[in-house]
Amino acid sequence: MSVTPSTLATIQQAGQSIDVARQSLVAAVNEHAQQVMAAVSEQPFSVDNDKLFATWKTLSRMAQEVNAIEEQFKALYQSAAALVQPETAVLMSLSHSPRHKVSARSLDADNAIAQDVQIKPRALKKESRRAAPPASRKPGAKTLSANDTQVLSYLQTVLDRRSWTRLTQAGMAAGAGIPLGSIGLALRRLISMGRVLEGAKGRYKLA
Repeated sequence: MSVTPSTLATIQQAGQSIDVARQSLVAAVNEHAQQVMAAVSEQPFSVDNDKLFATWKTLSRMAQEVNAIEEQFKALYQSAAALVQPETAVLMSLSHSPRHKVSARSLDADNAIAQDVQIKPRALKKESRRAAPPASRKPGAKTLSANDTQVLSYLQTVLDRRSWTRLTQAGMAAGAGIPLGSIGLALRRLISMGRVLEGAKGRYKLA
C-alpha cells in the first residue's frame, strides 16, 4: 500500500516538531553550562555546584537522544517519501464543439506552462483574413522549470492559503525528489512568481 501525500506531510510535521525540541534542548544545555561556569568561578567549593553539573549532564544526554531520534526520523521520512503514490490528474469533460478542436496542450493545467503556437507560413496566409495572429510572449515572461514544477506540486500537498507552515529546504528537497542544492533556486522562483509566500523563520503558505 502506498503512502498518501497527507500522511507524508504529517510525518514531516512530526519531524519538524522533533527538530524544534532538539533546538530548545541545545539552547538549555548552553544556558546551563554558563550557569555552571559562573557558579564554579564564584564559589568553587559549593555543594550546589554538583547539583548544577548533574542537571547539565542530564540536559546534555537528553539533547543527544533527541538528536538521534531526529536522525532516525529523517531516515523514516526518506523511506515514506519513496512510497508516496502520485496523484492522478482528473480531466474535466468538455462539451463537443464542431468548429474547434481541443489540443492536448490545452489540458495541461497541472503544469500551467505557457507554450508558443507554431504556425506554418502557408497556414498563416490562408487564415489571416479570418483570425488575428496569436499574441507573442511578453519579453521577460517566466515559466516553471521541471524543478519548479516538482517543488510546487509537493508544496501544494503540504501547504494551504490560510495558515503558515514551517518547512526546511532539506524536507522540501526530499518531498519534491530533487537535489538539495537545487531547492533554493526553485523556491526563489516560485516566490518571485507569486505562487508561494514566504514568512518569518522558514514559514510558507500558498499564494
